[in-house]
Amino acid sequence: MSGGNSDRVMRAVEYASAIAFASAIGFAVGSFFPLPCAVGGATLAFILSARVLRAVARTPQFILSDFSLPELEEWPDELLLTERHEPPVAEEEPLLLDDVLAEMGPDSRVVRLFDRKAMPTPGQLRSRIDRHLDDHRAPEADAQDASQALLDALAELRQSLR
Repeated sequence: MSGGNSDRVMRAVEYASAIAFASAIGFAVGSFFPLPCAVGGATLAFILSARVLRAVARTPQFILSDFSLPELEEWPDELLLTERHEPPVAEEEPLLLDDVLAEMGPDSRVVRLFDRKAMPTPGQLRSRIDRHLDDHRAPEADAQDASQALLDALAELRQSLR
């Protein structure tokens, strides 16, 4: 913004805030006193708040000294975005995981997850799966019986309505 536009905007903000304050004062005075007193209170509040805001806004600004950028003859390599930077490639070495745990704790679940001694045998897994499926097969039979009973009850209801 140029200096003239900035001053106009600041002046408009000052007047708008003074009008808002004067309206609030006028409303407060008008609720207790007759209308001429409310108008007088609002006018007085506008004049006082506009002068106070103008005095506060016109405080001297800090003056900055002229600052000129130094001329750089050659740009450093870090600032150039036209070249692609690739890190130096080292020979690929295999990743060796030689950090062995000295001892497993009794509450170590992550390590126990891959512990062969704690893994169930295929037969144990099969029996768990069969037990799980058997537990879920029984309610299906009951559900089919219940659905058939519901269909029968609905059929009887339809016949009774006819």
